[in-house]
Amino acid sequence: MKAFLSKLKSKFLRFITYCLAPIRRRELTNRDFTIISNNCWGGFVYQRFNLPYRSPFVGLFLPAPCFIKLLEDFENNMQKELRFITVKESPYYAKINTSGRVYPIGVLGEDIEIHFLHAKTPEQATADWNRRKQRINPQNLLVKFAEMDCCAPELIERFDKLPYKHKICFTVHDYPTCKSVMKLASPKYGTDKVKNDFNFVPKNLVTLLNSCKEQK
Repeated sequence: MKAFLSKLKSKFLRFITYCLAPIRRRELTNRDFTIISNNCWGGFVYQRFNLPYRSPFVGLFLPAPCFIKLLEDFENNMQKELRFITVKESPYYAKINTSGRVYPIGVLGEDIEIHFLHAKTPEQATADWNRRKQRINPQNLLVKFAEMDCCAPELIERFDKLPYKHKICFTVHDYPTCKSVMKLASPKYGTDKVKNDFNFVPKNLVTLLNSCKEQK
């Protein structure tokens, strides 16, 4: 019964999101943006406005050290072919996944792990990744990070120094020297780390997305 009610609630929320999307899009002048996110947050943003995914960073997450390494040489790293490892070969799986759920884990280069939560097979993960990778708009980027999944203060600081014009980092701790940080004050998002930021919508989200198109 509990599982049934959970599915019913999920379907209802998706229906509400779909109905509200046209209203939310009215002030959105930039609609071909790409969100580079450490987890599924970007997918929820696209769903919020009922826009097509223009990013491969949907239905997956990257451990924090891997995400920062990816961003620090993004263009070259994104050109590398995916290979796959087992959960036992991942140094992050046991630290992050407490449910025991098994899913494909891809690797770019030597050690940039991508955990494909919603893919059933490596073949499906590869196909989705390569197809959506072609949709990236490098002149219209929003880069999002969060204090989660093996994150450390040093990684927050490295993210803040990255040369992306439009970037945002959700945290539960104060980082007064980091301009990209947005602290999530409510304990429902976590206290020692960000636990779930999927449904967090910054008040300036529309302004932030519209401004992405201005970058050269």
